[in-house]
Amino acid sequence: IHGPVSRVIKVPSEYAVAIETALGAAMQNIVTGTEDDAKRAIAFLKQRDAGRATFLPMSTIKGSELKENGLDSCQGFVGVASTLCSCDEQYGGILRSLLGRICIATDLDSAVNIAKRYSYRFRVVTLDGQVVNAGGSLTGGSLNRKTGLLSRVSEIEKEKKAAAAIAENAEKAKQLFIQSQADYGSIEAKLTSARTALSEAQEDKFRIEAECRSSEEQLRILNESIADLNKEKAECAQRETVLTEALSKAEGELEKLEREMNLAKGVIESLSGQLHKQGEMRDSLTQRLQDIKLETVTIEKDIEALNSEIENAESIGSNQEIKRKEILEETEFVKKQISETEKKIRAAKDEETTLKMAIAENNQKIVELSEKRAELEKRSSQLRQLERDKSAEKENVGKELARLEERKLNLNKQYDDIISKLWDEYELTRRQAEEEAEKIENISAAQKRLSELKSKIKALGSVNVAAIDEYKEVAERYEFMKNQVGDVEKSKKEIILLIGDLTKQMKEIFIERFALINKNFGETFTELFGGGKASLSLTNEEDILNSGIDINCHPPGKIVSHLESLSGGERALVAIALYFAIMKVSPAPFCVMDEIEAALDEVNVDRFAQYLRRMNDNTQFILITHRRGTMEEADVLYGVTMQDEGISKLLELHTTEVAAGFTNLR
Repeated sequence: IHGPVSRVIKVPSEYAVAIETALGAAMQNIVTGTEDDAKRAIAFLKQRDAGRATFLPMSTIKGSELKENGLDSCQGFVGVASTLCSCDEQYGGILRSLLGRICIATDLDSAVNIAKRYSYRFRVVTLDGQVVNAGGSLTGGSLNRKTGLLSRVSEIEKEKKAAAAIAENAEKAKQLFIQSQADYGSIEAKLTSARTALSEAQEDKFRIEAECRSSEEQLRILNESIADLNKEKAECAQRETVLTEALSKAEGELEKLEREMNLAKGVIESLSGQLHKQGEMRDSLTQRLQDIKLETVTIEKDIEALNSEIENAESIGSNQEIKRKEILEETEFVKKQISETEKKIRAAKDEETTLKMAIAENNQKIVELSEKRAELEKRSSQLRQLERDKSAEKENVGKELARLEERKLNLNKQYDDIISKLWDEYELTRRQAEEEAEKIENISAAQKRLSELKSKIKALGSVNVAAIDEYKEVAERYEFMKNQVGDVEKSKKEIILLIGDLTKQMKEIFIERFALINKNFGETFTELFGGGKASLSLTNEEDILNSGIDINCHPPGKIVSHLESLSGGERALVAIALYFAIMKVSPAPFCVMDEIEAALDEVNVDRFAQYLRRMNDNTQFILITHRRGTMEEADVLYGVTMQDEGISKLLELHTTEVAAGFTNLR
């Protein structure tokens, strides 16, 4: 199988309509290599019941071209159809067989003149698809130039080229977009690094400014310290002067006293008679001399201390002066750094502005390229869709041509059968039947009416005498079943409405009760835990009846993201709080609990028992427990013991009796 004729020949676009008209249904004829190939193909179609087709074996079909004297000189003559097309050399016989005896003319007038000149021996087809058949009949009318297979092939080729060009442009745009993205990434990286450098420079600036302020504060403090030391130094110098004057005065008095003592000694020697008086005077003078010496020593020590303080002050002053110079130098250095940093910041800001402008330009380019790419992709998708539509339309046309060809054969067969039937049943020829037959205005309506009558006659079948009784029975059963179906549908609608009302009521009741339980749960949780907060929430508020419930709890002093983070006792207490919250909404008259507080510590057991006591107004509780705190809050205690093997004994104890016994003991 080499393919249909429309695939093996190539037709220029300007001759596509004429060649399609000339070929007609032959465009879908299938070219085979040999007659055996055609036979096997026909057998295959017959075996599969896949329809009919016409096969053209290349080994048998050769064909010939039209050669008439003076044809080339006729007005409006374009050429022989086979010469206007092209194909591989192996398909030359097929091409000449199909188109070798067909002439192509420019218009219908030229076609009629050419056919008349050569006595209507061959077909003449115009460029717009009008046909002058051999024998003189004319075929023509409106024809869509874009619905033919051959024109579609050329159109598809053009669309493919356009699609390839668009794809190439899209690829270029894509590459340009990728390059722009890369440039944008590099620019973004530069901008990020510039921003990082700017932030680091600003941080350095702030740090240096803080250090500068700290240095200035230290310099101010040092200046104040130096001023205080200078003032203290002046005071020390003044005090030293005063003490020096006092020392010189004391030394003068000491010399004077020594002279007086010497004089006194002379008087004592000369005046021995006045010994006692002189002795007292000597003792007083000696005492005064000792006092003066002691005062002198004190003054000397003060002078030494002042000298030491002066030396320390001078040393501190020199050190402060050195430190002051260092701080001034450091301040100058910091100011230089601040100046350089400000220059860097200004440069970074300028670079940032430049980069922002470049980024804006690149963003604009990216947007334009994206829009262009989107347009190209849209155009490409439209072309692909158009190509698919054309291919589908081509296949549909091929199927339609094959169907029409088969219908033509069937009509020919029907024509032969009708002619035979006219002669066999009525002994009429076609001419006689046409003379006697009435004229039918609307053939399709008459044919439709004939088919309907035949169908009705066929549907009647053989005559059934009991048909009336059967009809009544079937009609009654139909009415009964119809009423039953109506009742069922009515019941179904009522049930659906009832389900809707019940669902609505369930939602309303659930929301109301859930809000009450949530409120009670928060209060119960706070009472049992001695603080904290807890709440309940729905996982899916859109579908309340199918939603899950989340338990959110935060014991006092804890931040809990999940219940698994709580200890076993805390989780048990949360469950107890939730249970009590539900019981508050719908209290039960009777409740049995089996070691519900087993995981709690003593403090929480007491809280649980006290809370249970407060719940005792509406509900009677029976607890199975081993915990002392729970037993202490109970009204009646029951114990089961087995003193003898296999024999259980029940013990009962009222707590009021125990309390009365303790009172009597007191």
